[in-house]
Amino acid sequence: MSETPEITCFSLYEEINAEQNVAAVTTQISTHYLFNWSITAIPIEGGDFELYLNSECTDSDAPGNLKNQLEGKFNISGIFY
Repeated sequence: MSETPEITCFSLYEEINAEQNVAAVTTQISTHYLFNWSITAIPIEGGDFELYLNSECTDSDAPGNLKNQLEGKFNISGIFY
């Protein structure tokens, strides 16, 4: 049976606006298939954000090729209305 990931609902916009002069906000999304997933929002000029999807392997015994393929910081920035 396939495991269904638990995904947390969040508002990075509210978190960033709640703190003045914040450099970045990172919110944990879920843990799924040996990886912790989170999103980091970095405010930039004009009220926009750079968005990054972060993944970190939770299993120290995981094969290196699995870690190399998924572990890291991925820029997912775009224009959102």
